[in-house]
Amino acid sequence: MHWSHYKSNFAALVGKENVGWIVKDKDGKVCEVDPDNNFCEISAVSPRDIIGATTADFAWSGVAPRVQAADILARHGEVRETIGIYWHPVDNMYRRVLGAKWSNDGGQVVFVVADVTRPVMTERMKVLESVITVDWDKEKVTIAGNTITRLDLVCLAYYLAHDTHQQIADKMNRSKKSIEKTIGKMRDILCALDAECPTLRSVCQKYGVDNTLAEKVDWFDREAVIWLTSHSQFSMGKKQ
Repeated sequence: MHWSHYKSNFAALVGKENVGWIVKDKDGKVCEVDPDNNFCEISAVSPRDIIGATTADFAWSGVAPRVQAADILARHGEVRETIGIYWHPVDNMYRRVLGAKWSNDGGQVVFVVADVTRPVMTERMKVLESVITVDWDKEKVTIAGNTITRLDLVCLAYYLAHDTHQQIADKMNRSKKSIEKTIGKMRDILCALDAECPTLRSVCQKYGVDNTLAEKVDWFDREAVIWLTSHSQFSMGKKQ
């Protein structure tokens, strides 16, 4: 599901010529690359050198420790999404990218990246860009003047997963009435984007919102695995 979801949505956003991918083996070396060599162009690595390359060879080699940490989490079952800005040595300019990585059935890390520096302005992107603003610091999305918070999206994720209003209320420690109000608010905001979608589920399916949130819904239920010890150090694992 991850593969088709990210490739199709990235291509719809910026055009397939701006989307590339690689697969890394367990040693962190590239063992597969997209046949059009889009990833090679994005990462500034020659197609003849890409197989066997590591993050240290890419244009964003300066963030190699962060990439390695994300790879570890991906191998443990998480889907990691990234936003990056880096200097492209061939173009002599900064590039902006979106990325997603996860582990395939063979334990290899799949990394799909979209270059949003000079995207093809698809019709879908034109529509979304004109009405949607994202405030990353305040964790909120504004659509045509209406605000959607992170908690609203968590609620929507459970709703699209077919949880009842009462089940959502129990998970989020809120009242059933509050959940009903949030679902109604989300319906009014999102359905207004497309007159052909009369229901909240239909508009979420058409624009991939259901798949996007399905990638994340398991994070909402996950127990914390980091806690502060008495020596002011961080430890990993489930506290006994």
